[in-house]
Amino acid sequence: MIRKNQFSIYKNSNFFFSSSSQWHGIEISYKNETLKLKVDYRHEQNSLYGISFTVGNKIIIGSSLKETGAGLVGCMRDLRINGVDIEPRFVVKTERVVGEIALDNCQFVDPCKRPNTCEHNGKCVVKNDRVTCDCKGTGYVGQNCHFTVHRKTCEELALLGYTQSDVYLIDIDGNGPLPPAHVKCEFQNSEDSTKTLTIVEHNLPSQVDVRSPNFDDFYYDIKYREFSAEMLQELISHSLYCTQHIKYDCFRAPLDLGSATWFKSSHKNNDTIIDYIGTSKR
Repeated sequence: MIRKNQFSIYKNSNFFFSSSSQWHGIEISYKNETLKLKVDYRHEQNSLYGISFTVGNKIIIGSSLKETGAGLVGCMRDLRINGVDIEPRFVVKTERVVGEIALDNCQFVDPCKRPNTCEHNGKCVVKNDRVTCDCKGTGYVGQNCHFTVHRKTCEELALLGYTQSDVYLIDIDGNGPLPPAHVKCEFQNSEDSTKTLTIVEHNLPSQVDVRSPNFDDFYYDIKYREFSAEMLQELISHSLYCTQHIKYDCFRAPLDLGSATWFKSSHKNNDTIIDYIGTSKR
C-alpha cells in the first residue's frame, strides 16, 4: 500500500509457492517512480505509479489496514529497510505491535504436514485459510479421508447379497493404515456366507522346473498381488482358516525336506522355516 496526501494505492500481487513451509525472500524497492517487488529472487513485478514519495516514520509489515485481524501467519527474519537491519526486539517493545508476536520461537508448521491431516494418501490443499482433503481415488471418504468405502472381507460382501464370483476390492483393516487390495471372491453358497472363499493371487507360475541335474540351487520369491506380509496376517486373522496348495511332481528327484528343500514363511519377518508339507517331514 502507498499513501500520498490522504490518497492510498493498493496493489495485490499473487505468487504460487510449491511449499508453504519453506523460507522465502521478499524484496520491495522504489526508484525512479517505479515500485519493484521481487520474490525468491526470481519472481518479479514492476509497477509505475507516476508519483514520488519518501519513506516516513511508519512502515507496516505483515499487517493490513483494510481488514482487522488480517496479517501474516508465519515467520519473518532478516528484515532490512533502506539498507539498515531491523532488530525485532526493538520493534516488539513499541506500542505499534498488533496481534501475537513471539521472538526466537518460529513454530510455523505447514498445515498439510500435521499428523492425520489427510489420511490414506489423500491430497491436502490449503485454500482461503482452510485445509481440505481430496480423497479421489483413495478408496476413502470423509473430511480427512478416514472412512473406507470397501468391505473388510468377501464374507461381508456375501452378507450384503453378493453372489457373483469375481475380483473385488476389500479393505482388510477397515479405516486402518493398510490400503485396499484386490482379491477373488468365490461365493459357494448363497445361504451360508461362511462358505465364501477369499483368494489372493500370487506370482508363482502354474508349472515351473525347480530341480534338475543341470540346475543350480533354485530360489523363488513368491509375491502376492497387492498384499504385503502384514496384510496377509491381517486377512488370516479375519478368516476361519487359511490354506495354500503346492504340488510337486518328480521323477527320481525327491524333495529331501530340511537338507535340500525348505520354505520361508512371511510370518514373523520371514524367520520361520517350513521344512515339511502335510505329514511329510524330514
